[in-house]
Amino acid sequence: MGMECQQKSHVLEELLSNKMQDYVVYVLIRYLNDIKYTFVVSNIFYFSVCVGLRAFTPDNIGYSFPLVRKGFTFTNITQLRFKLKACNDGHIFLHEDKVADESWNFAVGPYKNSRSQIIRISRVDSIYCTHYEKILDCNEFRPFWIRWKGGLLELGKGSEFGINRMCVHTTTPIRFNYAFIVSGWGSTACWDIDIPSTVLISGWKKVPGNRMLRGLKVKSYQARSQQVCADRCATPTEDLPCGCVEYSYNKITKQCLVVDESETSTIVTATDWRTWQLM
Repeated sequence: MGMECQQKSHVLEELLSNKMQDYVVYVLIRYLNDIKYTFVVSNIFYFSVCVGLRAFTPDNIGYSFPLVRKGFTFTNITQLRFKLKACNDGHIFLHEDKVADESWNFAVGPYKNSRSQIIRISRVDSIYCTHYEKILDCNEFRPFWIRWKGGLLELGKGSEFGINRMCVHTTTPIRFNYAFIVSGWGSTACWDIDIPSTVLISGWKKVPGNRMLRGLKVKSYQARSQQVCADRCATPTEDLPCGCVEYSYNKITKQCLVVDESETSTIVTATDWRTWQLM
């Protein structure tokens, strides 16, 4: 386990021992090459990961996914690395406040995947930099990075900061505190965002009653416990490239139902089944 993940583990251990000692039920699962902790508080099931944040955004420019929803904040960081799978139009909006009159849009692949841009969003939008290249792929994750140090804003491709810059713009110094991801104009997007300096904690809340997932794309697995089922849902795989936001578990048959976040499903009444949704 790398040093950064070890540091995150110590933070989580302190959280568990100091704030939730009486409620800890479950523990320590291997997550790829790092460590994932799981624990239960009341009927809300939490997990924490030392890997990237996987998120899905729909083909809807009116829907912005706040990264703070998954516990991600920009405290003390000035750069972000991410991978993006989309046909076109993956946008990261950076804000000083949760609700702001002005934001900055780092746009990857707009205009039918013909360019990338840095745009100031306000009452009158201003495009400050444009790089012309067909950069995204509908079926493959492509790596990118953004950086905002002082008044220098940068957007680049690849996994190494400062290399392969596509857009650079200098403005007055800005302290960004929030980020939102958006896709649209005919394209959904799957994001894999590096978490550089925080322990990511997400929660699953139980759907009331005996309920289960139903849909053409729902996948069924055998899982020895609810926690293993949640782990299956939270872990991006070839079957679940964007992870999932809800899962069902039958403790009698040990059956686990999950559906990729990009697919549609419904929740129906069913004996012996329980369903949890991402908070």
